[in-house]
Amino acid sequence: MDGELPTIFNVTTNGKAKHYILPIGKAVGGLFNGVKAVANFDIPWRENLEKSFLDIGILHSPSDAIRLKVWMDGISISKEFKPNYSIKVSEKQFSTILLDVLPIVKRENARPRSRVVIINTGPSPFVITHASLFTILKGGSEKSITYATGGIGISSNEMKEFRIQEGPWNKVTFSAMLYAQDPPHTIEMLADGKVVKVIDLLKKAEDLEFATSTQDIKRLGLRRAKDIMGRKKAPTILTSVSVTSSKEEDREMEIEARVKNSGNEELYIQYTVRNLSNRAMRKVSIVGFASGSAVYREHIGDLPEGKEAMREAVVKLPKEARTFVLRLIWNDGAEVKFLEKRYKERENQ
Repeated sequence: MDGELPTIFNVTTNGKAKHYILPIGKAVGGLFNGVKAVANFDIPWRENLEKSFLDIGILHSPSDAIRLKVWMDGISISKEFKPNYSIKVSEKQFSTILLDVLPIVKRENARPRSRVVIINTGPSPFVITHASLFTILKGGSEKSITYATGGIGISSNEMKEFRIQEGPWNKVTFSAMLYAQDPPHTIEMLADGKVVKVIDLLKKAEDLEFATSTQDIKRLGLRRAKDIMGRKKAPTILTSVSVTSSKEEDREMEIEARVKNSGNEELYIQYTVRNLSNRAMRKVSIVGFASGSAVYREHIGDLPEGKEAMREAVVKLPKEARTFVLRLIWNDGAEVKFLEKRYKERENQ
């Protein structure tokens, strides 16, 4: 990754990256503010994690002595604030603290939700811009994974670019945190010099995610629009950036079905559900739809990693039905996911 952001790691591996970004933009300390900010991260899988970094951003006065304590799940992980990276932006200082929290998130009996508490223990107020958690899970298709922290200031009519590791890759995901000191701003996302997304920063703290499935992207960039009427605004801060490139999207669950018209407006269905991931999927169920109505339900339950479940049923269809849809639904930790397969009335006869 090019530019001024310090790169924490840049690897090609068989793993799955997950970037949780929580914009905060909250002042803590001083006469009229509370002294703490709280960030809650829902982490659906922990067993096979190989990396986990907690990243906290702070905007403060350069002359102030910052004192900070951080707890995660009741465990103290920072007794003093010692910024890993710091840049000057206008009259302020932007600093980040980076903490390796892998032992905490992987500990036994950890809950799916992790609570991070950030406390200002000093006399000077400051702004907590964000908290982010970046993790890598073992297994999956080969990926190029880059993670960087610190900060870059993007001024009016300025662009910052990031180079993608050589592929070929057919899917690229870019995640980052943006902090606009005096919004609103307009940020353009570019892929190889072409605008692919426009972001209106209406609040000070915003997270950004961009995913594309096009071939052979070499460069991703962020460009801030020119300030209106020549009024100069403070730089927008870019921080906590991850870029993941993969050859193909990992398939976590799969459903194969044989659907046969058995007469009298009935379908005979025989299907197999497979868990292709390296973790258990919870509350797996199947719902069948015809003409917009649910005509079949089956609760499979939890499906361990690498396992499959086979079912068969006879389904009564409405007279006007021309297609039949099987929807597979499951819980991946705290996240509900689904995929669908659509079958025409006369398929597989």
